Amino acid sequence: VSQNYQKYHAHGDIVFSSVSRLQRWKRVDRSIEIFAKFNSRFNNSHYYIVGDGPEIENLKKLVNQKGLQGCISFCGAQGKHQIYGLLKDTKYFLSSYELSNLGNPLFEAISCGAIVVTLNNGNTSEMIVDGVTGLLSDEHDFSKNALKLIECESAPDSVAAMRAAAKDHLATNFDTWNQRMERE
Repeated sequence: VSQNYQKYHAHGDIVFSSVSRLQRWKRVDRSIEIFAKFNSRFNNSHYYIVGDGPEIENLKKLVNQKGLQGCISFCGAQGKHQIYGLLKDTKYFLSSYELSNLGNPLFEAISCGAIVVTLNNGNTSEMIVDGVTGLLSDEHDFSKNALKLIECESAPDSVAAMRAAAKDHLATNFDTWNQRMERE
């Protein structure tokens, strides 16, 4: 496990990331499944999983079973500076939690210009409107996000529009991390 985020992808690769504690309910396994389907179509893609936790060995086994060792990097726990560096390189941010996906990692990904690919649970739809401010699928049908991602790659204008709409919606409707911390 790397203690520093390092670029393992080639220039021009489609970069994915997720940032979370690696716990069962964070369901990074779902994100790996989504990425695997996308990568089978676009093998010039790379997925960085940032975080540490009790699920790491199970997730590594899943990556090995799918033969994605060269396409998925486990980065371990990272500092804010490294996370922001990665998020600025990220095209698609994957979040597949069981409860709600609306939280700091999602907000930070949007503020860095990543397209959020997530599930419609909890209050997530307050921020992510499918095809407008990101990609959203029902939790029981999470694999639809892979098909939506594949469609996005053939529509670069829609990606740019989603990125702009998400940043605008975030700035208009949600406080920054610093504002939330001050309020608390």
